[in-house]
Amino acid sequence: MPEVGTANAGVAARAEDASIAASNPAGMARLEKAEVMVTIQPIITDLKFQPGAGTTTTGPDGDGGVVLPAAGLFYVQPLGKDWRFGVSLGTYMGLGAKYEDDWVGRYYVQESALITLDLVPSLSYRVNDWLSIEAGLMLQYAYLKNTLALSTTANAQYDDTFHVAVGAHYRFHPKWRATAGFAYDSSPVGDADRTVSLPLDRNFRYSAGLIYDVTQRITTGLAYTFIDAGSASVDQTRGPLSGTIQGDYSSNHIHVIGLSAAMRF
Repeated sequence: MPEVGTANAGVAARAEDASIAASNPAGMARLEKAEVMVTIQPIITDLKFQPGAGTTTTGPDGDGGVVLPAAGLFYVQPLGKDWRFGVSLGTYMGLGAKYEDDWVGRYYVQESALITLDLVPSLSYRVNDWLSIEAGLMLQYAYLKNTLALSTTANAQYDDTFHVAVGAHYRFHPKWRATAGFAYDSSPVGDADRTVSLPLDRNFRYSAGLIYDVTQRITTGLAYTFIDAGSASVDQTRGPLSGTIQGDYSSNHIHVIGLSAAMRF
């Protein structure tokens, strides 16, 4: 989505292309023409675990970086003066890791992946110049995979998070715009409950991008986000067979590359 270039700042208020069908369908009222947008945004993780003195198993430290596919399709169709129909299909989030089979934390995870696919049909109505309303339905399919050398299940103890972001668009040429953004998210899990399956910690997002108006009908975009996901310290014990895994991540970064193309009819 274009919000890759602004760290998702103002995602619900930026009603200028068909991607608003996913973030705030009421904003579709601002689009006067039918529009379709296609996005591709691979997610590249860079995970390197550094075991501490408390780790009781042996093996390689652990390099869990992977490349996850993500894409989106958005369409908005005006229905007369005030009504709009929209639909979005895409991935709202993706996260994963794939470690060596014999790595030091193999009894906790060898491979994990969390990917969602969302379909959102919606209908909006412009009440007046400053108010629009919408109704829609979100259908979500979530794929979760977790492979490890030994099996137990546990409550992940995820909690609510705090998010703040700031972003900007700047038109420096009639056909070109630059975007930039910064965001902060608190950790969804406390240090005592964090695992190597999905090493979630607080994160800082730094984003930048370019948007180019090829013609009055066609717009393309390129954006990049770097996510610093913290050291994600881990200290877990699951019994005598799994042992103890203790340490943190010397590298816990995520790279997101966003490519988009939109056409108005």
